[in-house]
Formats: sequence, C-alpha cells, structure tokens
Amino acid sequence: SDSLIELGSSIMQARQEIVRDIQDEAQKFFWALTDNEENLDMEYVGTFRLPDTVSATRDLFRKKIAEKRELEFRRGTTMVGPHLDDLKILINGFDTRKYSSQGQKRTAALALKMAEINLFKKKNTLWPIILLDDVFSEFDRKRREYLLDFIRESSGQCFISTADSIDNLVKNIDIEYKKIHINKGRIKSETDRPFN
Repeated sequence: SDSLIELGSSIMQARQEIVRDIQDEAQKFFWALTDNEENLDMEYVGTFRLPDTVSATRDLFRKKIAEKRELEFRRGTTMVGPHLDDLKILINGFDTRKYSSQGQKRTAALALKMAEINLFKKKNTLWPIILLDDVFSEFDRKRREYLLDFIRESSGQCFISTADSIDNLVKNIDIEYKKIHINKGRIKSETDRPFN
C-alpha cells in the first residue's frame, strides 16, 4: 500500500499537470477549427479531488485508502487510486461521450493531437513522427487546409492514411510529400512503380 500511495500520488499529480497543459494548447486549436464558436475543456476525474502538491496528495490518498479498506477487502479490489481515474472531455460544457456529434468528437480529437504534438516539441528538440488515420473523412476543406498547414509548419514527418484524394489540397499549400497507393494488397509509389 505504501508503494501504491507513493507512486500513485506522483502519477496523479503528473496527470493533472499534463491535462492542464494539453487543455490550454488544445483550446487554441479547437477555436481555430470551429471558428471560435465552441469551447473545449478537459477534466482529470480522480477517485478523489487532488490537492495542489504531491505530499498533500499522498496524505489524502493514505486517508482515502484507510476509509475504504473494509470495502476493498470485501470486494477484493482497490477502490481509490490512479488506475481508476479517467479523463473527461467537454465541448461547450457537455460531456463528449454523451452529447457530441461524431464531427465534434473528431475535431476535439484532432485539437488534442495537435496540442500533444506542440507540447512534445516544447519539451524536446525534435518533432515527433505524426500518424493520422483517415483524419480527413469528416472535415470540410477549411479544416483540412488548417491541418495541412499545421503539418507543414511542424517540420516533422507525418504519415496520413486516407480513402479520399487530397492531391489538390496538398499541392495548394506547397508541402513536400510522397504518395503511396495500396490497392488489393499491392503497394505502389506515386509513379506507379512497385514500392520496395
């Protein structure tokens, strides 16, 4: 239980901090993607409300475990700790799991991914490799262009899978790219020669 309290307190505090950082970044991208019409919020939902410091979290965690000890023995599982915590994402104050359209969820996910990329870059000297799967399927032209501009400015390597043609978009924003087609299990490069 001491290990759970020690490590768990550090994990919960680190999570709470990263959620705040990501939310600040993601909100900027979300506003840009929604023309400043919608707000994106994130909540780190723990099994108890976290204090501001790791030592205070450790003390409260110890107290919560003691309060739940009998119930935990009866159920055979721990009732508090980072393994039970969750992340709630809200658009205009409403939980995205219950009240958001598929388009809103995809826009929120994209804003979060862009925020994650920016935060990674701020803490490291290299850009991460970006992997985006079928990201264009539900976005209008403006959002597609915004994403491609972000990719160009990130100076990192990016792999995008899509069933839709984005040739015109990519050519219009002056970005270096290589197109690879996969058709019936065969991989071909842009010049229609087999890709090795």
